[in-house]
Amino acid sequence: MVALKLNLPSFKRLFVGLSGGLDSMVLAHACAHIHPRCILIHIHHHLQPEADQWLKFVTDFACQNALFLEVFHVKTQPGPAESIEDFARQARYAFFTSILTEPTDVLCLAHHQDDQVETFFLNLARGSGLNGLTAMPDSRPLGEGLLLRPLLEYSRAELERYAHCNGLSWIQDPSNQDERFDRNFLRKTVLPLLKSRWPRFQDKVENSIAHLQEARLLLDAHLDEMLLDVQESEAQVSLKKMRILTHSAQKLLLQHWFKKYAHLNLTSVHLECIIQDFLSTGNDAAPLFQFHGWDLRRNRQALFLEKTN
Repeated sequence: MVALKLNLPSFKRLFVGLSGGLDSMVLAHACAHIHPRCILIHIHHHLQPEADQWLKFVTDFACQNALFLEVFHVKTQPGPAESIEDFARQARYAFFTSILTEPTDVLCLAHHQDDQVETFFLNLARGSGLNGLTAMPDSRPLGEGLLLRPLLEYSRAELERYAHCNGLSWIQDPSNQDERFDRNFLRKTVLPLLKSRWPRFQDKVENSIAHLQEARLLLDAHLDEMLLDVQESEAQVSLKKMRILTHSAQKLLLQHWFKKYAHLNLTSVHLECIIQDFLSTGNDAAPLFQFHGWDLRRNRQALFLEKTN
């Protein structure tokens, strides 16, 4: 049996995301050998006709391997102007956040090296800054627990070899062939062309991401110190201290605060709006910024973040 080396921290409960695709089947199989009492998590989005077949597939896999499976049904649908990909991702992560209720809870997701490179290029095309270009971290806090991506060092080809050697089957999502989706266009058209020109292209991109992640860690440490200086509590920062910072420092610190306290990633457009409405205007106004279940408000002394009622 071909084995994978998974670097897992100590945990009390281990959750494993299971869509039924190649990467998640490999991860579930590998995690089950490490911890037979792991809990498989399947998100049923009700967005494709095949979704019920996928549920049956992962249910059969769980039964055959005596594993516990928890299924979450997404009851809402994306709005008219909302990206299906973004809607599905937000629904998944909202549920993942809700189940990680203890510091000893760990959730493993099956993103691999190819996903990492694709994410880098998607974020590059969107004009992302350092946060986006560092792509996906191998671990980060989520809910009260920890999200892990233990397969990031493995390519899709390596996961296929593992699956074949261990007799695993998996489902094929037909939407993965649709190049109207940006990620599929990158995977099927752009990246193969780049690899044909530079055979070690993917390795070089991985190296660049690693360098960017090192820079991100240093910047985050500096922003942590700055945040301590302006914070009056976890949910509140001094308006006076924020206003004396440079425009660039305001943007970076607001972005860091939202990410650290509310686990939200704000775009440059969001940050510019906040600076204009909350920091550049007089204290007599009462602006409100709402984003994914959180409110940003202002009084005469401070900005404060709170859950939307």
